[in-house]
Amino acid sequence: MNERRSLYLCRTLPGLMNSVVARLTAQGDGPADLLLEDDGRFSAFAPELESSGVFGRVLRVSSPDLIYDSQRARAGEEPSALFSAGLAGGYTDLWVNSDSPALKSLCRVLRERGERPALRFVMEGPGAYLQNFEGLLQAADGPEEPGSPCECSAAYLYHPGLRARGPADPEPLRLPPLSGLSEGNRRLLDGIFGKARPIREKLIFFEAPFWGEGALTNEADLFLTVAEIVGKEDLIVLRHPQSPVDRFTPLGYRAADPAGLPWEIRLKDEDLGQKALVSADVLPCFSAWDLCEAPPCTVLLTGMLRGTADPFGSPERRRFFLEAQRYFNSGGAAIWSPETLPQLRAALEIVEEKIGGWKA
Repeated sequence: MNERRSLYLCRTLPGLMNSVVARLTAQGDGPADLLLEDDGRFSAFAPELESSGVFGRVLRVSSPDLIYDSQRARAGEEPSALFSAGLAGGYTDLWVNSDSPALKSLCRVLRERGERPALRFVMEGPGAYLQNFEGLLQAADGPEEPGSPCECSAAYLYHPGLRARGPADPEPLRLPPLSGLSEGNRRLLDGIFGKARPIREKLIFFEAPFWGEGALTNEADLFLTVAEIVGKEDLIVLRHPQSPVDRFTPLGYRAADPAGLPWEIRLKDEDLGQKALVSADVLPCFSAWDLCEAPPCTVLLTGMLRGTADPFGSPERRRFFLEAQRYFNSGGAAIWSPETLPQLRAALEIVEEKIGGWKA
């Protein structure tokens, strides 16, 4: 039997972490290379990736170069960036997180080389549970070139039960929760991404992106209400990366700088069993539900949010996140979505009892 050879394609840090987890736990034997669609975000991690031995080759190519490559491949010319980057070729499996310029280019290059690897999808974020797999390869091909060089053979998710499988979907396979990794694999992740200092405070408030996007909402009023109930000494604000100004420190609250490791990667270093998450932004809360072994206590403020922002983004995503809340609550209530101030107070009282009080 011929040896299987894998190529992983990543464009975000959360996608990279999940791909490393898949490489360590799901791929099995066989060599693997890594191609980073890089705009500079991977610079701090490339040396550690190369020295870790998780991947044989770690290659970085810019998005403009990849788009140029696809144009050269379509014209029958040898693509420059991909070949000069050192792609070995002969790949039997292509592991991807999402549609991207790199995937479009790579599929065209593979077609020109007569290669047809099996496509394996590794989740990047909550959008994976809504991914149109049939459309993924159509998008990679381009409308003017039907007939993909790949077939989607598997999808790796942290909670396959969250996805309703369609007739064209690949087999859903489960990635282990971060806390379920072996000690050796955890050390490898720490060596690549570093370790974040665990959060001491018992209530973590996630700032939503609304203010940074120019939307007018009552998020600040909701935060002040929560702080009045809980007490400012027991909470910390994780500022959103899109927020241009720290609104919280001048008011006497502790606020973490948004620079540094993304929350999805920080989760490998956090023990949330005795902590609570509060936010009008469902995405960081969902990441904790999804990547942790058990969902931490969460109070979602989406039902109390007023203004011009849609916390879900679309009716489809709203339905998904409501279903996700029911899914993660099936083993016992851990997520509350109050719609009134009395309901908010009641939810925080329940959470306080569950986590053993607010004092850190």
